[in-house]
Amino acid sequence: MNMTAPTIGVVGSGFGGHVHVPALQAAGWNVVGIASRDIEKAKSSAKEQGITAFGSWQELLSYPALTALSIASPQSTHKEIADAAIAAGKHVLCEKPFCLNVEDARSLLVAAEKAKLIHTTNFEFRDNPAITCAKNWLRQEKGGRVRSLSVSWKMGGWADPARPWAWQCDAVQGGGILSSIGVHVFDYLAWFLQEPIIRLKADMGITFPTRPDATGKQKPVTAPDCASLDIVFSSGVTGSV
Repeated sequence: MNMTAPTIGVVGSGFGGHVHVPALQAAGWNVVGIASRDIEKAKSSAKEQGITAFGSWQELLSYPALTALSIASPQSTHKEIADAAIAAGKHVLCEKPFCLNVEDARSLLVAAEKAKLIHTTNFEFRDNPAITCAKNWLRQEKGGRVRSLSVSWKMGGWADPARPWAWQCDAVQGGGILSSIGVHVFDYLAWFLQEPIIRLKADMGITFPTRPDATGKQKPVTAPDCASLDIVFSSGVTGSV
């Protein structure tokens, strides 16, 4: 471990263990450990990555040399964890969406800015080569004025009805298509045009109303897995997603 590099801990053994930990290590960070409410999952991920397992985010946050916290837990937990990290003086990288409502999001922003901490959300699709290329093309005024936008995004991750129920199926925990994919579209389109979306109409649905849990019993799905959106930007540009 390079002790001169900044230290960071990761909360969440799913996407956090599979993506955040190796990405942070590749970027030169000292990843001191990974925390999960399921200690066995934390241990499995930690063993694979050569780091320490923690049974709770509180335990990880109390690690003496910690500089920053990377939060990749269910959305419903983000506010509490980020609040505690900011109060402890730790910089924060938080998965999207970092809160479930505007009021919580604003309070976190105010707290982080008051504490003069680095705080950011993970929106990696701005770096998608196709999106970056189109952005540069427009910047060079090769495409004229944008009049409308159309995005079609289909992913097969939840297309299998036999895929087990997970927290992403629960609306209360912040699951659903808009949380997983929609927020990326909102972010890169606003970045693409350099203007905000001011109106939105959404029709959402649930393709598979139940999924098997760990015991094989069918469990209700409450988070939408498909959506059709009409959007309007501040300049009047319209779009469909």
